[in-house]
Amino acid sequence: MVLELFKEMQFDRVCPNQFTLSSVLKSCSSLSDFRTGKGIHGWILRHGIDLDMVLENSILDVYVKCGGFDYAERLFEAMEERDTVAWNIMMGACMHVGDMEKALDLFRRLPFKDVASWNTILYGLMQNGHERYALELLYEMVENGPPFNRVTFSEALVLASSLSVLELGRQIHGCLLRLGIPNDGILQTSLIDMYCKCGKMEKATLVFKTMHLRANSKFTCHETKTEIVSWSSMVSGYVHNGEYEYALLTFCSMVRERILVDRFSVTSVVSACANVGILLLGQHIHAHIQKIGYKIDVHLGSSYIDMYAKCGSLNDARMIFKQTDDLNVVLWTSMISACALHGQGREAVQLFELMIKEGIKPNEVSFVVVLNACSHAGLLEEGFKWEEAADIRRLMQKRGINKIAGQSWIQLKNQVHSFVMSDRSHPHSAQIYSYLDELIGRLKEIGYSSDMKMVMQDVEEEQQEVLLSHHSEKLAVAYGIISTTSGTPIRIMKNLRVCTDCHNFIKYTCQLLDREIIVRDSHRFHHFKHGLCSCGDYW
Repeated sequence: MVLELFKEMQFDRVCPNQFTLSSVLKSCSSLSDFRTGKGIHGWILRHGIDLDMVLENSILDVYVKCGGFDYAERLFEAMEERDTVAWNIMMGACMHVGDMEKALDLFRRLPFKDVASWNTILYGLMQNGHERYALELLYEMVENGPPFNRVTFSEALVLASSLSVLELGRQIHGCLLRLGIPNDGILQTSLIDMYCKCGKMEKATLVFKTMHLRANSKFTCHETKTEIVSWSSMVSGYVHNGEYEYALLTFCSMVRERILVDRFSVTSVVSACANVGILLLGQHIHAHIQKIGYKIDVHLGSSYIDMYAKCGSLNDARMIFKQTDDLNVVLWTSMISACALHGQGREAVQLFELMIKEGIKPNEVSFVVVLNACSHAGLLEEGFKWEEAADIRRLMQKRGINKIAGQSWIQLKNQVHSFVMSDRSHPHSAQIYSYLDELIGRLKEIGYSSDMKMVMQDVEEEQQEVLLSHHSEKLAVAYGIISTTSGTPIRIMKNLRVCTDCHNFIKYTCQLLDREIIVRDSHRFHHFKHGLCSCGDYW
């Protein structure tokens, strides 16, 4: 409509002013109409229209949102005056194309950084996988930047969630209470998610109950989505914290309250059934999900396969796999993992080979799963195990796929310390390794032994033990112990599933030292205390 009116103005020879042109350019941005936007820019230059800051920013926005990054960059550098809006537009553009170095350079060059500038760079860093740098920048904002607004608080809570930085989350919650803005639905949902992902379900439950009692009435249309997300976060939170019965009860309450059950909740409750391991319950949940009209997609199909495999019915898992249309790498990998779980190592390897024949390109997760299958008890012949593992590694190299590097991190005194396997880059690495060697020796005296099945390289047993002892989570735990007092809980985050050897190591460590250790891996939370883990050694 706006573009049509602009054409009529041109036909009637009515000269538009800057306000009209800005409105037309805004329409081009929303429609991703690069050609028209570029044409209007040319028309402005040909007719000598005065380019004020608002108009220049509108043109800049068109180029950024329509994919004309080179045009945007040239225009930005040519601008005689730039306000914070222009800087923020360009920072956002750089981050959208993944050029974080350029975005950070622009941020540092920005003469006046308002709260929108800080929010833009923080969001971009998180979206591009640089959460730890975003955390450093957030602390810098606290020291030298403007006061937080609602967007900043929300981003800070997301950051605390993604890195499991409980102390930051608590500080943000305290600020919200002091500032008198505890009833913002989006922020409360972010608080719930943060406490869930930091392993504090009692706090998440308290915020959830407060949120749903505050008005003692139905949510408005605007708040309905927030309500759904809050319920979904609770179901998911209980699952990730190993409280599966509470997850199922919350899901039942959600259905009873007639809250719209979204796919996120459905996938979470299927995961809860998987970990409870009761086949009949899983079948009932499956039937209910079908009844409310959810068809099997990639995520749900993968969850069903995992559920039936963990409930002891590999045949049901196979049936779901065969019934699912458009099989992709996620579903193939889930089925391979199901076979590995049941000790069907040969079938897992055969499925992997069939997946490749079907033209499905395996990803790094597929390779990890099939390598783990090679180490399962179902492959009794060591020669077969090493031969298959070597073949799979050669295929990974041929396809240019690298196994995701395991990485663990711990936050101490507002600083995140990260570790990878055999990492010696930390300034206290000598002390860490010395203590770790001593600790492993003490653990062996009370029954700990290295799980050699976790090593997939054909090396001598002594070398296998060295490889296992230098896993990233062991390094993080060792650093946490030597850096904190005896009563302080140690919180570790791992980007992958914690291996069985490290899991066993941490159980013995918390028993020996009487320490509480909380590990959040890619699957769930593990609360280690008195030599036991909340997962019951099943994850």
